[in-house]
Amino acid sequence: FDGVPNVTFQQTAAAGQVQLSFRGISYSTFSPVGVQPVMVYQDEVAQSSPQTSGLFIFDNERIEIVRGPQNTLYGRNSTGGAVNFISRRPRAGDGTNGYADATIGNAGTFNLEGAAGFDIGESAAFRISVQSLNNSGYWKNLHIPGDRVGNTHQHMARAQLSIDSSDTAKWLFNVHGGTRKGEQRPYKSHGMVGPGGGACTSINLDTFETNCVDAGGYATNPNTDEVYVGMKNNRNDVNAFGGSARYDLDAGTFDFLSISAHERNQSDLWEDDDGIELDSTNFFVYFRQKAKTEQWSQEFRLTSKTDRRLRWITGAYGFVEKVDYQTAIPILMLFSDAGKAQQKTRMASIFG
Repeated sequence: FDGVPNVTFQQTAAAGQVQLSFRGISYSTFSPVGVQPVMVYQDEVAQSSPQTSGLFIFDNERIEIVRGPQNTLYGRNSTGGAVNFISRRPRAGDGTNGYADATIGNAGTFNLEGAAGFDIGESAAFRISVQSLNNSGYWKNLHIPGDRVGNTHQHMARAQLSIDSSDTAKWLFNVHGGTRKGEQRPYKSHGMVGPGGGACTSINLDTFETNCVDAGGYATNPNTDEVYVGMKNNRNDVNAFGGSARYDLDAGTFDFLSISAHERNQSDLWEDDDGIELDSTNFFVYFRQKAKTEQWSQEFRLTSKTDRRLRWITGAYGFVEKVDYQTAIPILMLFSDAGKAQQKTRMASIFG
């Protein structure tokens, strides 16, 4: 998103969890029920769950950006705007095509991305896209000798089938899924006590250099690649699967579109929240959250022809989501269980 004014892209936790800010409107969270004010769409399907909002951003054809309150063009309403990632679609007549891209780097980085497409007869085409992201961890864990923090093993795939059932009607079927096994990005803690016991006033947020200490008298470690994580099984795992069926019809004076979609995922977050050297026993404040999310959506849209002097768009949208999640906050490994919760969302709208 470099060069796009007033748009900021960030990843709060794992690679699959992205937040977008339009004109300063954003919500930085990894909560399974933390719906973003800037909605992420993948192939015109709203990705309501933060756990999967960035998992399938590969083999893109284009990216569409809508600033400001959104529910006049398509899909689910959102306060800050919307970003629509459109993957490259199979089209009959394109023949055999594809690409492959590999990246090798430090910390055991090995990333692979590729796609292949081909025709099926004269009126159908198929395309499969894959992405694999791998590294052994970018941070050295000073609590556990030899341990690296932040490793990632993410493997995603998408298969699409397009069928031109007539000169005016087209179908596009999209099935995607994959798994991410890896660790949460670690936290780095700052001491907030001054040398004389007063408030800390000298923290350089760019270099982490400070003369302040924490409650145990430990100074902040200025090395950004060294952290204190008191657990060996720190994790941020996600399994995701979804699919959609799209139907386009050229009705002569207008175009009709129907998109039926289903998404589901399971996530497991297990992290060391304090990030302090005082944690000499290798545990202090942890955070654990498991969630299961499932959503269904249906959209109908009517659009005028683009060459008309009067152009219009109208449609209807329905969305159902259920999230089951459980949170626990162990302090000194004594579990403080916030219990189980379930959130259901049902919404319907018309727009134009």
